[in-house]
Amino acid sequence: ANGAGKSTLLKLLSRVTKPTTGSMDIYGRIGALLEGGTGFHPELTGRENIYLNGAILGMGRTEIARKFDEIVEFAGIPKFIDTPVKYYSSGMKLRLGFAVAAHLEPDILVVDEVLAVGDAEFQRKCLGKMSDVAGEGRTVLFVSHNMVAVKQLCTRGILLQSGTLIKDGPVDEVVNYYLSLRNEEVAAVNIADRTDREGGESFRFTGVTMTNQFNEPVQSIPAGDPAQFLIDYVVPSGKPVEDVSVVIGIDDLYNQRLFTLGTRFTRSDFRELPPQGRLRCWVDTIPLLRGEYKVYLWAGVNNQLADRINDTLRFTVDPVDVFDSGYFPDRAKHGIFFVSHSWELADGEPAASIR
Repeated sequence: ANGAGKSTLLKLLSRVTKPTTGSMDIYGRIGALLEGGTGFHPELTGRENIYLNGAILGMGRTEIARKFDEIVEFAGIPKFIDTPVKYYSSGMKLRLGFAVAAHLEPDILVVDEVLAVGDAEFQRKCLGKMSDVAGEGRTVLFVSHNMVAVKQLCTRGILLQSGTLIKDGPVDEVVNYYLSLRNEEVAAVNIADRTDREGGESFRFTGVTMTNQFNEPVQSIPAGDPAQFLIDYVVPSGKPVEDVSVVIGIDDLYNQRLFTLGTRFTRSDFRELPPQGRLRCWVDTIPLLRGEYKVYLWAGVNNQLADRINDTLRFTVDPVDVFDSGYFPDRAKHGIFFVSHSWELADGEPAASIR
């Protein structure tokens, strides 16, 4: 979580900050990408900063020159390589900083939340480069709140809480433990009392329930079954409210949006709602494979944000032979969704007749 001490730890390991007490054993040279631009001299050009950073890592001029073109190409700023870094945008500093840290062959690559900034293409390049570094037998120490990236890149996970190590082990085990802690925190607070929301003055969610096709409240549902979401709300002013849009987002545990249900999509915005009530959203089929999922809620009044709150409800999807074939698609192998489909020869003969 924020404030756990992750960035401070990386600054200590990178020798940017001195520890008050204690010691660290470091084997090999460290290349670090901390806050954007850390380690750059603003008056020096990008070219000069590459050589400066290489020298700090203990590399010779010839060794740095050998990597120079590759660094500039990765950073994507050849036109500005001879411009003082003080004129770079934050994104340009980030690109150059990562390129330098990753390409000057450190034994340990320290990366702090690089994926939180930058465009999708740069994030993809960063993940690919970090995977290459790890594949060469070097160490990558990666700090991020992006659990998908952590699981994709890392084999070992460390969980910090208030500067204390509380979990260390295989990355899947640590990530799941971290998410379970968050689940307990959310479950302990009623949605009406949640303060981690945006809005809530003109319209406020007070509850959400998932039911099966028989109108029974459930916390798990078979894959492919219909379901409905019942959303309770209140208008703090005590007066009817007009022009209300509502969105239900279904996310996985790593905050990746899977699909969205919205009144605007179906031209179902509410012209007027009483000061208190319940809304119903019917879903013909839950197209998800086995796993745990969570519900995000958003409301708008007159095209303005009225209330937004994450992780309001969690539910699980149970495995089912959705194709009636004797096979149970598995999320680990086959993805998150299942899609109805059929096969046949190009001339129209059904595949089932093939022997």
